[in-house]
Amino acid sequence: MKIRNKIAFPLSAVLLATMLVLLVLIYTFFSKFLKEDIKAELNSVLLTDQASIVLFYDDMKSDFENLTLSPSIKRIFSENTGKNIEIAKKSIQDRAKEVAEEVNQYILAHPDKTVEDLQADLEFREIAIRPVGEEGYTALTDVNSLVARFHTNPDIENLSLSTLSESLPEFWDIMKSTRNGFVADGFYEWRDAGGQIREKYMYIDIVDSPTADNVVFSVAATAYLYEYNSSLKVLYEADNYLKSYTKSSALSAMSLVSFEGVVLWDDKDSSLVGINIYNDPNLNNSIFFNTFQQAIKTKDSLSSDFVEDDNGNTVSYFAVPVYIKDKLGGVIVTAVDNSRLNKIVQRKESVWNSLDTYLVGTDYSLRTISTKYVGQDVLNTHIQNKNTIACFNQKQIGQDLSVQQENALFTYSNLGENWYGTHYYIPDLEWCLVAEVSKAEVDMLLRDFILYVSFLFVLVIILVILVLYYLTNTIFKSIRQLQYAVKKISGGDLDYKIELSGADEIVDLAKSFKEMTNSLKKSRKNIEKKVKQQTKKIVESETELRDQQKAILNILEDVDEERVIFKKQRDRIAAILQSIGDGVLVIDNEGFIQIVNPVACKLVNCDEKDLLGKKYNTVYKFYDETTDELLDDFIDEAIKSGEIKNMPFGAVLRRKGEKDLPVGDSAAPIRNEKGEIVGCVVVFRDTSIEREVDKAKTEFVSLASHQLRTPLSTIRWYVEMLATDEVKNLSNSQKEYVSEIERGNIRMINLVNALLNVSRLELGTFSIEPKKVKLEPIIKSVIKELKPKIKEKDLHITRNLSKLGAISVDKDLFIIIVQNLLTNAVKYTPKGGSVAVSLSKDKNKIVFSVKDSGYGIPKKDQKHIFEKMFRADNVKEKDTTGTGLGLYMVKKILESVGGEIWFESGKNKGSTFYVSIPASGMKGKKGTKKLEKK
Repeated sequence: MKIRNKIAFPLSAVLLATMLVLLVLIYTFFSKFLKEDIKAELNSVLLTDQASIVLFYDDMKSDFENLTLSPSIKRIFSENTGKNIEIAKKSIQDRAKEVAEEVNQYILAHPDKTVEDLQADLEFREIAIRPVGEEGYTALTDVNSLVARFHTNPDIENLSLSTLSESLPEFWDIMKSTRNGFVADGFYEWRDAGGQIREKYMYIDIVDSPTADNVVFSVAATAYLYEYNSSLKVLYEADNYLKSYTKSSALSAMSLVSFEGVVLWDDKDSSLVGINIYNDPNLNNSIFFNTFQQAIKTKDSLSSDFVEDDNGNTVSYFAVPVYIKDKLGGVIVTAVDNSRLNKIVQRKESVWNSLDTYLVGTDYSLRTISTKYVGQDVLNTHIQNKNTIACFNQKQIGQDLSVQQENALFTYSNLGENWYGTHYYIPDLEWCLVAEVSKAEVDMLLRDFILYVSFLFVLVIILVILVLYYLTNTIFKSIRQLQYAVKKISGGDLDYKIELSGADEIVDLAKSFKEMTNSLKKSRKNIEKKVKQQTKKIVESETELRDQQKAILNILEDVDEERVIFKKQRDRIAAILQSIGDGVLVIDNEGFIQIVNPVACKLVNCDEKDLLGKKYNTVYKFYDETTDELLDDFIDEAIKSGEIKNMPFGAVLRRKGEKDLPVGDSAAPIRNEKGEIVGCVVVFRDTSIEREVDKAKTEFVSLASHQLRTPLSTIRWYVEMLATDEVKNLSNSQKEYVSEIERGNIRMINLVNALLNVSRLELGTFSIEPKKVKLEPIIKSVIKELKPKIKEKDLHITRNLSKLGAISVDKDLFIIIVQNLLTNAVKYTPKGGSVAVSLSKDKNKIVFSVKDSGYGIPKKDQKHIFEKMFRADNVKEKDTTGTGLGLYMVKKILESVGGEIWFESGKNKGSTFYVSIPASGMKGKKGTKKLEKK
C-alpha cells in the first residue's frame, strides 16, 4: 500500500496540475488568436468592399463625363431648346383651344344635332379633325364615357379608349384624367410609320356646350414637338439613346436641364419637360434643385447628395455640368438607386453570423442599410462611437490615406451590445466604411471551446485515476506473493511451490521462478562434471578463440567503414532536402508519406515525425481556388501513367486554422532498378506572389481598357460627325480616310471591350442574371446581324433549331457565346461554303452547335485553341483582324455557368463547335458589371 500510494497519488496530482496549466495556456492562446483572426478578417472585408465602392463610383463618374462629350448632348444644350419647347407646347395648346371654340360655336348653331348626326356631317368633320404641326391632328372624345367620336383613323371611332390602356398606358393616363370635364396634358410614347418609338405631346381642352343627346366633347391636339422647330429634332433623336443609357447603367432616373433651369428631357416624368425649376414650388426646394445648383456654382464634374424616395429607398443624386466651348450649356441631373451600393457592402459570407458592414457619412449618419438597424430611417440614424470617431480622425491628423492600412480592433458599445470593430476611411467620397462582429458571439464561441476542453480534461483525469488504482492494486498483490517465494528459495528451500493465478507478467515471472528451481536441482548434480569438461575444452579452445577474435575485429573494421559511407550518403540526402526551398513529399504507391523536407512540414505546421507513415491526403489537401473541388487526381495520374503531371492552375493548400495557401508545381513517378513504379515525388511551392502579380496584371488590363474607352468613344463621335452629310466640303479621298479611321476605331473599341470582358472574367467581377427566355429567337437575331457578311461570301446557312420553350439563362452572356461561334464560322469559311446551326436537348443538357466547311484547325494547334490571345497559324495568313480572345471568353463564361465547350476539326476539313448548358438553366452570380456584347 505504501509503494502504491507513493506512485499513484503523486502521479494523479501532477497530472491534474499539468492539465490546469494547459487549460490556462490554451484559453490565453485561443483568445488572442481569435481576436487577431477577427481583426484580419474584418480588414480583409473592408479592403475588398472599399475597392468595389471606389471602382463603382469611378465607373459612374467616367460614364457621366463621357456622356457630356457626346456631340448630340452638346447640340441639345447649344440650341435655345428650353424656349423652343415652351413655344411648341403653346402652339399645340392654342390649336386645341381654337378647335374647341369652333366646335362649341357649331353645336350652338345646330342644337338639334346628336353625335350620330355630327359624325355624318362633313362640314363638322373638317372642323373637328384638323392638322397639328406636320404630322399631328386633333380628335374628339366623349368626356364621360371616354369613347372616341372623331379621329383620322375610322377604325378608332366609336371605340372605348380604355382598350388602349395596356398598349398605350401613358396615353390612357392623360386621357382618363379628363373624365368629367378636366383639362389635361402630357407626353406619351408613340410608334411612328417608320417603326421608331418617340414621344408625342398632347393637350386636351373641353367643349362648353353639349350635343342634342347630351354628349360633351373633349378636343385633343397631339403632335411631335420637333415639328415646330428643327432644333428640337436633335433632342428627340437622342431620346432612345438616352433611355437605353439609363437602363444599361446604374441610374434610376436622368434629366437634362438648361442653365436657365428649364427641363429639356426627363427619363421618368415627361410632364416636367418645359417646366422652369426656379419657378416651380414643388421643385425649387428639392434635392433635385439643390444638386442642379451645386453643379452650376462649383462647376464640379461630379457632385452628390442622398435622399429617400417615395418607396423608402435611399437614392444618390449626381449633377454633371455640360460645357460648350468653355461655356456652361446646362446640367445632366441623375439619380442612382443605392441598392447596388447596399449589395456591395452587405454581400459577404462569414463564419460570424453577426458580421455587419455599413457606410457612415461625415455627419455620422448611415449611408447604407445595416442588419442591426433594420426598420430604422437610414439617413436619420447616427452612429458615433470609438470606431467611427477614430475613422474620421484619420483625415484630421493628415494620415497618408493612399495606402491601405490594417487598423486596430476596437471594443465598444452600440445599441446596448458590445462589438469588436474596425474601419476604413474612403477619402475621395469622405465616407467611413465600418465592419464589426458581436462580442457576445465571440465570447460564446470562446466559452463553448473552454467548456469542451475542460470536459475532456476532467474525463481523462478520472479515467487515469481509475486505471492507476486498478493496476497498482493488482500488481502489488502478486509482487508480495512473489517476494515471499523468493525469500524461501534464496534460503535453500528449493521444494517451495509458487501458486499464482492469472495471465499477466507477474504470473509468468512466478512460472519462470518455478522452472528455475527445478533447473537448479538438476544443475547441482551435473555442475562438477560439466566444470571438468568445460575446463578441458576452454584450454583446447583458447588458441581457436584468439584466431576468431582477430577475424571478428577485421569484420568489425569493414562494418565501421560501410557505416561511415552510409552515414555520409544519408547526411548528403538530408542536406539536399534541407536546402530545397520548395516543399517535397515522397510517397509510396498506397499514398503513405516516406520522406518529407522541413519546408513541407512548415507549410502545414507539423513535425517530420508526425507526418511520416501518414496518408498524404489526410494532411496535404489541395483544392481548386475557384470551384473548391479536391485536387489529388494529378498525383494518382502520375503514379498510374508513369508520367510527370503538373498541378492544375488555381490550386491552393488548405491548412487548418490558417488561410488557404496558393501553390503550384508537379508530381513525378519514382521507379526502382527494374523500372517498376514504386512511388511518387510531389514538389510544390508557395505561388502567392505569382498569383498577386497575375491578378495585378489583370486589374491593370481592366483599368487600361476602361481608360481607353473614353478617348475611343470621343474619336467615334467626331468621326460620325465627319461622316454625316452635314460636312459637305470633304473630298472623296478625305471621306475614304474618314471611313478607314472609323473602321479602325470600331476594331479598337471591340478589342478594348474584349479586354474588359477578359479582365472581368478573370477577376470574377461580372454578374450573371438569368431570366426565362427562348433561345431560338436569340440565335436567329445573331444570324440576321451577320447577313451582310454571309451574303458577301455567298455562304449557305442551314438551321435546325428545336423549340425548347423558355430556359433560365443570362441573355447577354448567351448572345456573346452565339456571336463568337457564328462570327468565327462565317469569318473562317471561304466563299461558297456552308454553315450549319443546331439547337437541341440531350437528356439534362441543352446543346448548341455550329458546323462550318472552313479552313479547320491543325492538329498541333488544337490543344491551344481555348488559350488567351491564341490564333491558329493557318488563319493568321487569311485574316489578320482577330484578337484570339473570343473562344477564351466563351470557355470562361461556360465554366462560370456550369456549361461545357468542345470541338471536332481538322486542317481544311472544317470545324464543329459544341456548347452545352444545364437544362435547368444558368446559376445566378452577383457582380458589379455586365460583360460587353459586340
